[in-house]
Amino acid sequence: MNAGTDYLLIVEDDPDILKLLDATLTFRGYRVITAQNGKDALEAIRLKRPAIVITDIMMPTLDGFGLVHRIRINPETREIPVVFITATYVTREDREFALSLGATRFIQKPVDL
Repeated sequence: MNAGTDYLLIVEDDPDILKLLDATLTFRGYRVITAQNGKDALEAIRLKRPAIVITDIMMPTLDGFGLVHRIRINPETREIPVVFITATYVTREDREFALSLGATRFIQKPVDL
């Protein structure tokens, strides 16, 4: 992925974390779009086709597990890499489940940017 040419989608319901990730990645030259839940993320994916999705797991409306499942079952979006960031689901079983759903990477909060 090239900084400045493709969109990154950040999906996070905590406004402070969302703002931090957005500012950091924008500062590094990436074009960032954001959503605060999985439902809004699906709409953003439909409109902007991000190169990667960085998402929290525990969110209202549609959680990260549901989001990655919907991304993977859609032939038009199944190849988009998805990175989970979470402070809640941190066991080995959680990580294995996330990867079995199709997550590309699993990162524990706090995130080392």
